[in-house]
This record gives sequence, C-alpha cells and structure tokens, in this order.
Amino acid sequence: MYTTTLLFACSLLFPPLALDGPSWQTHYDTAQKLVRERGKPLAVFIGSGDAGYNELLKEGQLGKETSRILSEEYICLYLDVARPGGKRLAAAFNLPAGPGLVISDPTGKLQAFRHEGPMAEDDLVRRLRKYSDRERLVRVTEGHGVERTDSAAGESQPGNAPAASIADLALESAPTELHCQDWINSKPLTLASLRGKVVLLDLWATWCHHCVTDLPEIQRAHELFGGKGLVVIGIHHNSVPADRVHEFVQNQQLSYPIALDNADGATCGSYNVNVFPTVILIDRQGKIIQGRHRGPELLEDVRRAVLASEDSD
Repeated sequence: MYTTTLLFACSLLFPPLALDGPSWQTHYDTAQKLVRERGKPLAVFIGSGDAGYNELLKEGQLGKETSRILSEEYICLYLDVARPGGKRLAAAFNLPAGPGLVISDPTGKLQAFRHEGPMAEDDLVRRLRKYSDRERLVRVTEGHGVERTDSAAGESQPGNAPAASIADLALESAPTELHCQDWINSKPLTLASLRGKVVLLDLWATWCHHCVTDLPEIQRAHELFGGKGLVVIGIHHNSVPADRVHEFVQNQQLSYPIALDNADGATCGSYNVNVFPTVILIDRQGKIIQGRHRGPELLEDVRRAVLASEDSD
C-alpha cells in the first residue's frame, strides 16, 4: 500500500510530458546530441504548459499518425514558454510566445521549416513526412518569418528565405568580422576598425516587407546618433543583384553605410540570423549586447548604448 501511495504521489510531483507517442526532450543540448548520434532531424515544438505541444494542432491534440512519425523519424524538443529556460530558447527561435514549430535539416544545423500559430494536423503530417527525408538538401527555410513583396500585385505575402541557422546568437560574445562586398555610401568597413564605436548591424533585404517598412527608423538612428559614436551598417542579403540594391538605396535616400553579404552568405551565417529583419548591437568594447528583430524600442536601445558608452569614457 505504501509503495502504491508513493508511486501515485511521485506521478503527481513529476508528471511525464506524454503517456505515449514521441519522447520529448526539454534540453536543447541533449536534443542536438541525439540528432548527431542518430542522424534524425529535430522537431522543435513551442507552447505553454506540460503538454503545450498540443497547442500547435488546431484539433487540440497530436493524432496517431503525427505521433508515429515524430516517434520514428525525429528527435523531438519541447520548449515550454511558461518556464524561464523554455522562454529564453523560444525567443532565440524568434517564436517567443508559441504555439510554434521549427523543423531542422538532418544535421540539426539549418531550419528547413518554421511555423507560428496553430496548424491543421493533415498539414503538419505532410510537413513531417517531407522533412523526414534524411537525404534532403535544405537550401531555403520554408514558411520563414519574412514577407516578400509582390511587385506586380503591390502586396506583401509570406515567403521562404535562404536556410537559416537553428542556433542561438550568443550575447556578450565577440562579433564575427564582416564578409561583405559592393559597399554603398562608404568605403569597406571592418568591425576591428570600429572598436571604440557603438555599431548597429541591420541585416535586411529589399524583398522583406518589414525590413523596408522599418528603414526610416534605421536612417533616423544614423541621423540622431551618428555624431555621438554610433556607426550604422546595413547588410543586405546576397539574393539581390548589387545594382538593384544601389538603385533601391538611392530611391529611399538612405545615407548610412550599406553592403551586400558575400556570395556564400558568410555574414548572415556567422551571426546565426534566423529571421529578417534582425539588428545586432555591438558596444564600444566590441561585445554583442543585443541581437533581435527591429521594433519600436530600437531608437531607445541605441540611445542607451550610446549614453552608456559616453559615461564609461
């Protein structure tokens, strides 16, 4: 009797993530280790609560076929945004609230598919079958968090972007040197030569609707703080010819330095950029102090960084 009571009490204290179906990992490093050992892609579910992975399904619960595919073909990671660790990692995937899903390539290094919000189970099953192919070469991230502008229709619509890294951007780390070409409004710059300045890197593209919408804010930061120790550098994705980027910059009357990433996409890759637009803020000591989407807080974040740098002089 005592044994039965003890087991019941333990089940209440430590409930399993699921009674059947996939084996859910809750630690990113452990999941990545299993990906390397077993050669299976990683399926990252983001939700809230002990069984929040069910929030991804419009039907409210993983079905038998979904559970079977996940169990047999994937390493499954669940990030619970109700817990600090899960919330931090979900933010690193740029899916801070959930529900959301990220599927990696078989190496666990690139995002093959990402989705925010609930989805129908038949759609999920179709995606899981597609990306369970261990021979699939991932070149783009399907469903990537960008919008492409349809110039003919004059409308923006969700689209794919070049395959993004699945890794996190380490703050307080030394930034990787730029690997850019076709500089506009400036001679070629290096981060090493800008030590002692606050540097704002803006990674963007003309086909990204939100990138273009926010460009006046980036220009504003350059105008307000360029004389106070800030250097703004726009880094355009390498998917657009240089002459078209030059023309766009001229039409938009952007005056800060802008360059194209090199043919290998080395700059975006080295910073593990997994969504456009992204800004990376570097302090005068050459440390990354922020890496995230652009947003309404950008000018205030830049102002604080510049003032903090001035106070430390």
